[in-house]
Amino acid sequence: MPTNLDLVQCYFQKELPGFCIERNSIIRTKVLARVWELSQDRPLSVLDAGCGSCAMWPPFLQQVQHVTFHGMDLNDKAVSEAKVQLPQFRENIHVGRGEELSKLFPQKFDVIVSQSVFEHVYRRTQFMESICAALKDDGVLLLTYGSQHFREGFGTTVRNRASELLAFAGLDRYYA
Repeated sequence: MPTNLDLVQCYFQKELPGFCIERNSIIRTKVLARVWELSQDRPLSVLDAGCGSCAMWPPFLQQVQHVTFHGMDLNDKAVSEAKVQLPQFRENIHVGRGEELSKLFPQKFDVIVSQSVFEHVYRRTQFMESICAALKDDGVLLLTYGSQHFREGFGTTVRNRASELLAFAGLDRYYA
C-alpha cells in the first residue's frame, strides 16, 4: 500500500519537502504541498478561512519564509491558540466569519485555504461570494469539505434540521 509521501509525489510528479507530510492526513498534505508549489514562483499572501488553532501551519511557515499568513476563525479560543502558534503573524489572525472577510482583511490574497469548514457554513452563498471577492484575479482557492455531512438518509435529515434551527437562532457555529 502506498504511503502519503508516495501519493503526494505521484500527484505532483516531483520531490516535495518533508514538512508537509503528515500521518493520516493526505488532504492536509495536498493543501500544504499546493501552497508550497505556488510559493516557488513568487511570495504569497495566504488566508486560512477557518484556521482553527493553526496547528498545521508552524512547520510549513518556519521553512517557507516568503509566505505572509493571515487567519480567521469563528472560535475566539482557537484564534487565541493560533496567535500563540504563530506569534510572527498574530496581528494577521482574527475572530470572524467567512462572510465578513472584506471587513477583516481589506487586501486580496494569492491563496485562500478553507479546510473542512464549508460543511459548517449556514450562509454558503455569502461565504463563497466573500471568499471569491477576497481572491486576487489569479488567486487559488483550496477548499475541502467533509463529505459525510452531505449524505442522505433519515439521521442526516434530522441532524441537518436541528443544525439549521441552531443556525437560525444564531448558533451557526454548530451548523453541519
